[in-house]
Amino acid sequence: MASQQHLDMLKQGAVEWKKWRLEQPKEHPDLSDADLHDMDLHGFDLSEANMSNANLIGADLHEINCKGQFLRVLVVVVQISVLLI
Repeated sequence: MASQQHLDMLKQGAVEWKKWRLEQPKEHPDLSDADLHDMDLHGFDLSEANMSNANLIGADLHEINCKGQFLRVLVVVVQISVLLI
């Protein structure tokens, strides 16, 4: 289960997250099982983070650093909308 401290830091935005990561270089963020759907993670340093079973549906993952990241399973879900006339 994700660390509440790590989730709180993530929600403060990329600037605060980067500052915290620089201050805690040996900390490996635990975001396992976290609900991160539709979250703007653009440019976040998620290196060495445990994100197993995290919900990333709709999350902006552009330019993230995921070096050494632990992803147990990556599942891609596609939502299809059907318009019935």
